[in-house]
Amino acid sequence: MSTILEPWMRGELTSEDIVHILCQEQKLDPGIVLHELMVSCQRMQFVSQEVPHYVSNLRAKGIQVVIATDNMDTFQRWTVPNLQLDTLFDAILCSSDLRSLKADRNHDGSSLFFAEYLRKHHVEHGESLLLDDGDEEFGQVIRRFGIHYQQIAPGVGLVPALQTLLDAL
Repeated sequence: MSTILEPWMRGELTSEDIVHILCQEQKLDPGIVLHELMVSCQRMQFVSQEVPHYVSNLRAKGIQVVIATDNMDTFQRWTVPNLQLDTLFDAILCSSDLRSLKADRNHDGSSLFFAEYLRKHHVEHGESLLLDDGDEEFGQVIRRFGIHYQQIAPGVGLVPALQTLLDAL
């Protein structure tokens, strides 16, 4: 099972591909499994109902707020529309669309995931921040791309990190 997750997050497999694989192995009805996958993705919620408020406040201060996620096609297909993330955030960078994970590097060491967005929006080294729950090793990779990295420590959560960021502006 774990061998299909990364290709799914890289956009090499679709939800339908995954359902087909699982249903073959487990003798399940693919229509039901795909429907349940869709429903579960549509039911996703913010970690806190305060998140949209913080995002709106950051944007009101002229800060671009972007979702950067290592995720499957389910995110763009079902979660984004349900939570109206495309109206709340300035952009959504999803690994399944970009066909690379956040830490992936090009042959020259540049980011496969972030480079195009940063270039297109004229974001220079040191002008962006990634809040993420990745470990310090992941953070070191992100910093090499010229992106400030702040780990959201387990148990602390996103809301205090957003509040700290707003307080600093």
